[in-house]
Amino acid sequence: MTKRRAFTLIELLVVISIIALLVSILMPALSKARLTAKMTVCKSNQRQLVMGLNLYASENSDRLPESPSRRLGRIGDYHRPYELAWFENTMGFIYENFSSANAPQQIPNAAGLTLGKYLPEVGVYNCTLAPIDNNDPWPPRGSKYPPATNPDGSTLQYGKAYRDANYSSLHSTYTLLWNYQGYNQKVSRNIPQNWNWFDFEGPKNTASKNKLVVQDSFFYLNTHPNVVWPETYSWYSSHPYDNSSKNTPYFTSKANEPSPTEDDIDRPVVNLNAGYIDGSVRQFDTDGKNTVKCRNWGAIGYLTREFK
Repeated sequence: MTKRRAFTLIELLVVISIIALLVSILMPALSKARLTAKMTVCKSNQRQLVMGLNLYASENSDRLPESPSRRLGRIGDYHRPYELAWFENTMGFIYENFSSANAPQQIPNAAGLTLGKYLPEVGVYNCTLAPIDNNDPWPPRGSKYPPATNPDGSTLQYGKAYRDANYSSLHSTYTLLWNYQGYNQKVSRNIPQNWNWFDFEGPKNTASKNKLVVQDSFFYLNTHPNVVWPETYSWYSSHPYDNSSKNTPYFTSKANEPSPTEDDIDRPVVNLNAGYIDGSVRQFDTDGKNTVKCRNWGAIGYLTREFK
């Protein structure tokens, strides 16, 4: 009878070492493939958003919706371009006459009101790498603000706040640029005329010279934290980059200096997507030769140079 030979300990260790080596080789490739797949879904989100803008324009004499970051009733006053709904400087529900029923009043330029019938799902306003879930409580967990409540006492959910268009401020992890004039030095109240910043005018209609309407967010925050921006003097991005950490929903890192220099020596280089009103979505990176610096309300935003 032939005796079956078992593996020796050394042979088992060799096999395990080979498997571990193969895994170490494959893991970076798999991680890169996952990132590439999510970048593709991000592009799809932006295309859907652009399609919704074009559907709106087709029913409104080719005009694009009002910027959801504009402060109503104040000419030239724009908040930062990351809001789906913003009302003056008020945080929370906007109530009509403070009636006993507490019926919420809709914010007229909220994205959910202008674009909701074309884009019913709020997910298209958020990168898949920096998502805010439809059912998340709003403001989100970890925010300096507690979750809001509906008039019936239930916790406000992000998707419902978008659909009802009645909560300020409601955030987006994309930079929303249609009709946004907060980077336009000719009209913006938030840019002193002696500041030497890049002048970007958000497109007002489908025939506008500037075609850039949405891009992944990348900005430097100095002293004004937001509902989802807890870290000051930090870089924020929709996409991951070297030495970044996930600070939901963004990827962030502390800056090496209190304010970026003209050369932005420590600026991270990140691959991002940008969407245009003609339906195209282009990839770019945040290297200085590919971006321009704009400023509004304590946050320095970086836009792709290809905005036409």
